[in-house]
Amino acid sequence: MKILMGGGLLLGVALAQAAPLAGHELQLALQQLEESAMPVQVFRERVAALVAGQAHYPPEVQGRLARLQCWALPGERDEEFRRAVAFAEQGLAQARARKDRVTEVGLLACRGYHRQLLGNMAGAGEDYDAALTLARRLGDERQRADILSLRGEMYSYQGELAEGLMELIEAHKRFESLGQDGKAREVLAQIANAYRRMGLYERAEGYFKELEHDYGTLGDQERLVDIRSQQGLLYAEM
Repeated sequence: MKILMGGGLLLGVALAQAAPLAGHELQLALQQLEESAMPVQVFRERVAALVAGQAHYPPEVQGRLARLQCWALPGERDEEFRRAVAFAEQGLAQARARKDRVTEVGLLACRGYHRQLLGNMAGAGEDYDAALTLARRLGDERQRADILSLRGEMYSYQGELAEGLMELIEAHKRFESLGQDGKAREVLAQIANAYRRMGLYERAEGYFKELEHDYGTLGDQERLVDIRSQQGLLYAEM
């Protein structure tokens, strides 16, 4: 994820000062949170600032906030994963009651991810499958790419390397076609690690070097450090 500079940085300051946003500013804030790559703490702070004013927003915006809030919840321990699952389930009931299918897709994906972290791979797979089917039906290409990357990474960790790699490559192509370069780079790192797990070290190394160059050019030190640590794992195995 990259730190948004310029207008994005000013928007972050405005959110922190926080009268409820409206119109174009609100749509821009939501779009940046949904599509841009940024540090986790920055993401959580911006989501929290918007959530503080959610009573002023229409149901469609509240649904988008619910999806973002689910991903912004702390996620380091089992009890936090369980709270995220419970949050997603509550949001799913509300989204289904108002027939908000776009929100339903996002909350299914979020619940699936946290089920996965709890070791419930069957439940996670069911959520990813349902979310992907619904995203296809809605023509929601961004969420479709998100779910493919989540499910592809799960397959890869489970040892279903070929299946996982195929889905990660598909997600990467979709993010690139949507112009979401930050998300595409994140998935490229997942692809590199999939190749590492498959023992295809030269191909993995090539992708890691590409990412190292890109993050260095962007001045994204957080991501650069992360990629270099992943390269260290690769070189330890080669």
